[in-house]
Amino acid sequence: NERLHVEVLSSSKMALLHPKENLGYVIINLADVVTNRRINEKYNLIDSRNGQIQIELQWKTS
Repeated sequence: NERLHVEVLSSSKMALLHPKENLGYVIINLADVVTNRRINEKYNLIDSRNGQIQIELQWKTS
């Protein structure tokens, strides 16, 4: 069962003073992408108070 792990990090213009902070992550089951050929979903970030991310993935074969 293959999965995609996506981590969301903060970015800062002052990276030396404020290192990147982990805002959360999501795990996406790739079987869903293959079966549906495409997903476009909004996910709640794991280990986050209220973060969300929208991810679009498409499965293409050659």
